Amino acid sequence: MRKFNPRFRWHLSPAEKEIIRTLKVIGGLSQTAIAQRLHLTRNTVRKALVSMAIPTRGPIPEQEILALLREGIGQRRIGKQLGVSSRATAAVVKKYHWKRADGAGYHLAAKKRQQIIRAIENKEDHGTHLAETFSVGYHTVLDYAHRSLKCPKFLGGPTKEPFMSNFPQKYFDTLRVASMADFAEKIIDRYHKVFDGKLSGDECAEILCQSTMQGIPVLRDAPEDAKEYFRVGLFDAIRTRLADARNSQWVN
Repeated sequence: MRKFNPRFRWHLSPAEKEIIRTLKVIGGLSQTAIAQRLHLTRNTVRKALVSMAIPTRGPIPEQEILALLREGIGQRRIGKQLGVSSRATAAVVKKYHWKRADGAGYHLAAKKRQQIIRAIENKEDHGTHLAETFSVGYHTVLDYAHRSLKCPKFLGGPTKEPFMSNFPQKYFDTLRVASMADFAEKIIDRYHKVFDGKLSGDECAEILCQSTMQGIPVLRDAPEDAKEYFRVGLFDAIRTRLADARNSQWVN
């Protein structure tokens, strides 16, 4: 059995309802302010307003919201500044079909944008974690990833490597290769004798990359953006592997 709470009551007297109506309609107070003044709960005040057919929420300042949106301020920040819910702000955005003129979403500082792109290119973490780290939307990170890595689709899930492409993964599964670095090491070991053990430089890396791609059947019917993504990843992996081998020779 629920304990008696004088602040939460199902039935209010007509005089109490009239006070609530006056404070809301004439005074313009919020439900919380009325509840604090009358020593009631906010739900009790809301039930009374609904029973009297009085709107529980005030009018949405649509023009003020649009003005702040044009300044590049986010919906959550607008809600805190104007004292409205984020749902109300989103309703204004949907009603007026508002969108930035450049179509890039909300404004991001150049420094933060460069940090996000650098983290994506280095594949420091998954997209969801990068979104939390930089306090941006997940789709914003994903859009930057598609444009910077030139990849049409990524594999999701925490068990996959960050920003792993769906297309080259099919080939890796066939060869049972864990990553692009392992694939590059296999290629270098295969062609090591052909170049007499003197593999070095970007030119040799490009030759190995192109010759390897020509021998992959699944790449023939692939879209150009997928081929470019595969080529860039393989080229970087081969060049890094060659540089590591050259540095180890200097150390020895």
